Amino acid sequence: MSSPPYTSNCDLYFAIYDGAIDGMMARLMRFLPSFFNYTDAGSFNPAIACTEITPDPSVTARGDPLLSQISLPAAVYQPFTVYFPQTSIPLTPLTIQPPRPLNFVLQLTNFKVDFYPGGNVSLPATLPRPLPSQNMAFEADASLGLSCPSQDKLECVSLDFFTEMTLKTTPSPFLSVKMNAMDLVGLEPDGLRELIDCYTMYFVNQLLAWASLQVDNLLANPLPISLLGGVIKELQVSPAIIPNQSNPAVQNDQLAIFMDVVDFELNSLIGVTSGPSQAGSNQPSTPLPVASSRSIRTRTGTGPYGVTLAISSKTFGKILGDVIASGTILEVPGPSSPPPPGQPFSTQPWAQYGSSPIYLQYKIGASVAGGSISLQNPSGGQPNGTIQVNNLQILWNELKFQIVIDLPQITVGAIHTSAVTIPTPWGPVTIIPAIDFPGITLFGGGDIQIPIDLSPLNLVSEATMTAEPVVYYGIGNPGSQQYDPNRWEFYVVPQLPIFVWPVFSFNLTSAITSGINQFFNNLFGQYPGPVVDAIKDALEAALTGIFGVLSSIFSDLATVVQTIVDMILNDAPGIKAALDQLLLDFFTGQAPLFQLPDPLIGPSPTAQNWGPNPVANLTGGSRIGPPVVYLPIPLPYIGVTVNSNEVVVEGDIGP
Repeated sequence: MSSPPYTSNCDLYFAIYDGAIDGMMARLMRFLPSFFNYTDAGSFNPAIACTEITPDPSVTARGDPLLSQISLPAAVYQPFTVYFPQTSIPLTPLTIQPPRPLNFVLQLTNFKVDFYPGGNVSLPATLPRPLPSQNMAFEADASLGLSCPSQDKLECVSLDFFTEMTLKTTPSPFLSVKMNAMDLVGLEPDGLRELIDCYTMYFVNQLLAWASLQVDNLLANPLPISLLGGVIKELQVSPAIIPNQSNPAVQNDQLAIFMDVVDFELNSLIGVTSGPSQAGSNQPSTPLPVASSRSIRTRTGTGPYGVTLAISSKTFGKILGDVIASGTILEVPGPSSPPPPGQPFSTQPWAQYGSSPIYLQYKIGASVAGGSISLQNPSGGQPNGTIQVNNLQILWNELKFQIVIDLPQITVGAIHTSAVTIPTPWGPVTIIPAIDFPGITLFGGGDIQIPIDLSPLNLVSEATMTAEPVVYYGIGNPGSQQYDPNRWEFYVVPQLPIFVWPVFSFNLTSAITSGINQFFNNLFGQYPGPVVDAIKDALEAALTGIFGVLSSIFSDLATVVQTIVDMILNDAPGIKAALDQLLLDFFTGQAPLFQLPDPLIGPSPTAQNWGPNPVANLTGGSRIGPPVVYLPIPLPYIGVTVNSNEVVVEGDIGP
């Protein structure tokens, strides 16, 4: 029996496994050790810490500190005096001088999360075992070291912190996190441990209530997301109501969130793609360059995916429909390089189909609109499923052809005739003027060029497109001055050929007929009848010898026109392929529908304005000041599948 769709009762579904969170926390500890190790001594030697600090080599290479210095209040180090009551024996006041510095080190050495049904964390007997339904547990290991003023070493104590929590305790708000139980293992005696547990839960639950409220406030604001071509949309979501189930849900070793899409509208930020700004944040900046190469990667990991995202068919259709409606297809031919400033595309060379002695040149440009989108289940030939786009409107913004005929040089000899006159009562009248024609050479080995421009007709075709969801791994250039990382790119790739209705057949026939007539009217209009007849005879002979059927261009124009129409619509795979290529380029030639840099970096390692550790003032290491916050999170695999209900994106998060 197959599982129900993730989005049966919502528009968006997101889930993350507890193992993926554990891996990210372990990575945090390696790349940002100063966020997990604290001391009051600026010259503290990390080698004598209670637990060995093992940073990633990049941390020491940058000279980042391994510990954060906590600046304790000055009052902690002030001597204090104890005065005694007056007695018959006077007692001198006692002045006590606290040690300075205290020379302590506080370290968080391990962190694990465990989602119902549990098994990732071994809970102590003081906490509920097994985990109650919809609950989660945390384990954190810490060590504290203090030096005694009379000794030159640290005395260390280790504590294991366990807690059991509930994410949802009331129907509203969306989050209502509560700590149900906790235990500090390793702290003695029991009375002291229980007292600390009680007060810790008391204060932490107030903090969790505040954090839950902030999450609800965030959900009230739209979320900007980047789509195809750098178009920024605003996504407004709200928690979905899931029958007989909590939202968020803690189940199957995952934290799952179910959301409905309230609104999805264009933002004022157009033409930008996510990337670090100069200040080092991950706010939208400039578009990413086109990847230098793309490939399809297979998954090497095993077991459940670290994260799962599902988008309902309705929501995905809205997203893709908005992308189509806002897009413009590239023109064919595309310039090999951007046109110089101020130079329009129309000055670029024409594309060509066929070869001498007769061929077509063309420029085609179009935009797309409309279309209904449906998702299709996987099949034998399409194991990832397909996306069907019906009634896609193709608006031909530019549809220009040139019929080019290469001709040999045609020579028409001299023609000399006398005028023909008739007598009348008023004198002789010339009915045929004299002709004194010295002869001409036409074409000179050049071309007949018959232009056909259908652009002013604003023609519309209709296409039916079957597309495959594909995730490519794109290779960037980290040495580029522009942000250009490796990344996972999600494309909707049309399957060629795409069926396009040639609705402009009648208009094409009329335009070709008009173009041919206009060409020869311009050619013959400057000569008298006998000269025109001589030119026609010479041209007929040349055409008969080279093109056969085209020799009837003067006597059977309809046949010639139909031959050219067939060449454009039916017999020109190059042109038909160009029409398909327009749609293919729109979806795959520029920017992906979605993309994620690999590794996920937050923020750029070149950031200089990143704020300090929010917990403490940071000093130490080979330089003074805050560390560069550089946390690359590898994404070993991202994959996508489609079924009739939803689009499912699954991925792994590296260690």
